[in-house]
Amino acid sequence: MPKLSEKAQSARRANILDAAERCFVRAGFHGASMHAICREAGVSAGALYVYFSSKEELIEGLSERDREQVREEVARAAAGDDLVEGLARVLQNSAIAKPLDKVRLLIEMGAQASRSHAVSAMLRACDADIRGALAETLAQAKARGQIAPAMPVHDLAALLMMVVDGLFWRRSTDPDFDAAAMAPHVLAMFAAVMGVEENAARRLIAAFAEQSRSGKDATPVEHSEPITPSSSASHSAPVQSGAAR
Repeated sequence: MPKLSEKAQSARRANILDAAERCFVRAGFHGASMHAICREAGVSAGALYVYFSSKEELIEGLSERDREQVREEVARAAAGDDLVEGLARVLQNSAIAKPLDKVRLLIEMGAQASRSHAVSAMLRACDADIRGALAETLAQAKARGQIAPAMPVHDLAALLMMVVDGLFWRRSTDPDFDAAAMAPHVLAMFAAVMGVEENAARRLIAAFAEQSRSGKDATPVEHSEPITPSSSASHSAPVQSGAAR
């Protein structure tokens, strides 16, 4: 039997991960058998075990894939001139617009982490990697004068991720929760804790809110003036969302 090319192996691995994702969402980690995953992927057991020897390794593969996607989003935010606009895109793509099945899978993986030391270690490593990348992006933005947070950047990164975790949980458990409608308020909170100049942040948030209400892609629009930290010595006044004004 001829050996598969690297491209074909990558495609097969991705297909198996996609199948595992569907099975885990549908039946849970314990309810999804390796046999069911093989059937879903349309591959033999031997083909599956070439790539993944256990369901824990499948979870590791899924978490690594998700981590790479989030890191790419954070890297794009870091490369732009407007960090808040970039983070708004991360919020939109990685939390608000993320398919509900994928959100529920993250919740399922978190539940499994409470029962499995191996899964817990994988997810902690993934979380630490994303948090480190976000903290580095925030530190660079602070050095450039784009933000002026009142807390250490590592704490700020942890806070932002905690809020996104809450969005995931609410989306997964509450069918009436409107994540798009809440997004401008979340962005307002992000802008406030990062110490972004209030008027510039409000313009961005208002545009984000308007696009959310209209049902369009909520990627924020570019604006003519860069967002810069407030010249005020105090950042205690919260930035209110455009939807609330």
